[in-house]
Amino acid sequence: MTRNLQSYMRPLGAFCVACWLMTACEMQGDEVKLDNSVAISLETELEEVLNIMSSDPQTAISKCDEVINKAQNAASSYYMGKAMWYKAYIYDDIVEDVSKAYFGYHDALKHLKDTDDATIIAKVSNNLAILNQYYAQYDAAASIYEEIVADADNIEEKLLSNIYYNLGRTYKLKGDKESFFKAEAAFTMALELAKRIGNDENIASVKNQVGLMYKDLGDYEMARIAYRNTVRTYQDADPSSDVFEYVGKAYHGIGVTYMEQKQHDDAIAAFEKALLFEKSSRSIFITKYDLGSVLQDAGHIEEAIAIWKDALSEKYNKNERIQVEIYAKLTSALALSQNYEEAVEYAQAYNQHISEILSVGEQYKAENDEVI
Repeated sequence: MTRNLQSYMRPLGAFCVACWLMTACEMQGDEVKLDNSVAISLETELEEVLNIMSSDPQTAISKCDEVINKAQNAASSYYMGKAMWYKAYIYDDIVEDVSKAYFGYHDALKHLKDTDDATIIAKVSNNLAILNQYYAQYDAAASIYEEIVADADNIEEKLLSNIYYNLGRTYKLKGDKESFFKAEAAFTMALELAKRIGNDENIASVKNQVGLMYKDLGDYEMARIAYRNTVRTYQDADPSSDVFEYVGKAYHGIGVTYMEQKQHDDAIAAFEKALLFEKSSRSIFITKYDLGSVLQDAGHIEEAIAIWKDALSEKYNKNERIQVEIYAKLTSALALSQNYEEAVEYAQAYNQHISEILSVGEQYKAENDEVI
């Protein structure tokens, strides 16, 4: 999920932080049935919204408003809620106006709860919980997820596995000991459901999150066991499959545990392994960032400089802390190497991007004085 104001914490590698949209026609529940031609017309207009939202979000928002008005005239809570959901999603993930997205999801749920479609309610609720989670409103997010799983009988198992995963991640982010126990229980449910339906992505991601949880608790051996569980299960998977990425994330997690224990050689080996499996530019960037840090700590300054420069060739968001910090690290390392001219260039780049972060933050606060 993208934002104007980026989080400055290390990404957690969650597999379902993106909003869900549906392309199929859902049932309308127990509300008064629409005339078939009206329902088809509204569904067709929403399909058009899906097709244009990325390329022309403002037109897509206008079409959502048209559907909302038509659905209101037809007394259809279902289509009003669905159009509000799509509109909120556009604000959330494309236009990146968090305030409008937050209240849009709330409005969508008010209408959708007049229907009995548990799946679509769960998906919209998940989007709302993600916004709460993103801004550290963990209790609010957990309450939403708990409400979803309390009505789990009519929710498909893949979606339910995702919801339990997000619930576990929310509790883990809270960071206290009691919440870790709740997170473990939620991850166990997510894993059981994923195994039942053979969803390899969910299985690998849950195992990696368990590894991260043990790492946060300081139990590095248990963390490595969890990460190696992912590696052992999926390292021979089809390289074109999505699950291959999670093997890279597992090796990266192993590298972080060794890095925190100052076991430089093992950390370097793990990060280099991670780069063989990772496919996303973001994952590669973060691994190269950490690899450079370990190389520097081990006294390999020139190698660290080379890997950090290489990292900058990846696509990255200059407003995120871990990415901007490469400029600071390069400035310091180049100065140590007595390459002062180049060090000054990276120092200037660092200052420029820090200014951008502050500017974006001030703009965000001015435009979103009431979010949650």
